[in-house]
Amino acid sequence: MWRTTLREAAQTGALPKPAHKIGCDDDCPFGKWLHSLERDPNVIQTQAYKRVVQKHALFHSFAAEVATHVEQGDTKTAAAKLSTNFIAGRSYALLDAMMMWQEAI
Repeated sequence: MWRTTLREAAQTGALPKPAHKIGCDDDCPFGKWLHSLERDPNVIQTQAYKRVVQKHALFHSFAAEVATHVEQGDTKTAAAKLSTNFIAGRSYALLDAMMMWQEAI
């Protein structure tokens, strides 16, 4: 979903929210849920949970970087960043971390 949104933003120059909000890993529905688990010490102590949180934050960091280029009117750089496999790699890394977490439960 976010990859499509960012690609559209790179084409149109319009973002659904400011780049700094896109960078917040606790502002999306998944991030809100993920961070709500911090109340359970048994969950947050696991390496699998920590890995998911880290990979999710890295995805948001990259998305915010792309969004910042869009905000600055540099849609060419934003599109170039999205044309690499980097964002797909971030997505797959997060998915892999989530699958490992599921197996650990």
